[in-house]
Amino acid sequence: MILFHDHADPAIGSHYDLLLARGRVLKAWRLPRALTGRERAPLVAAPLPDHRRRYLTHQGPIGGARGSVRRVVGGEYLTHHWAAGRIEVTLLAPDLRARYRLRRGAGRTWSVERLPAGGISRQS
Repeated sequence: MILFHDHADPAIGSHYDLLLARGRVLKAWRLPRALTGRERAPLVAAPLPDHRRRYLTHQGPIGGARGSVRRVVGGEYLTHHWAAGRIEVTLLAPDLRARYRLRRGAGRTWSVERLPAGGISRQS
């Protein structure tokens, strides 16, 4: 699931949230732009606190003067690998079907990289 988050705080600014359901929460990363399945270079992703599962269906204003959200991509995903620092999933949305690797870099920074269709994961 990808949400457009029109954040009310100009210091944070508008961005996209990548949300992956994991147990009772949504794991979340802030992205500078929505995933399209056509990325040629990795995107920088900032980890966010876990989100409540209600964001799977909620659209509109968010409390606490945090702006509003709008779903851009909805659907399911298939997990290929989920471990500390590295996640590989295939997004199975009607308008976005692509495999991605999320990888933790230095500090709190993560990257999101589109993998080739049917590509074999490179271990690292």
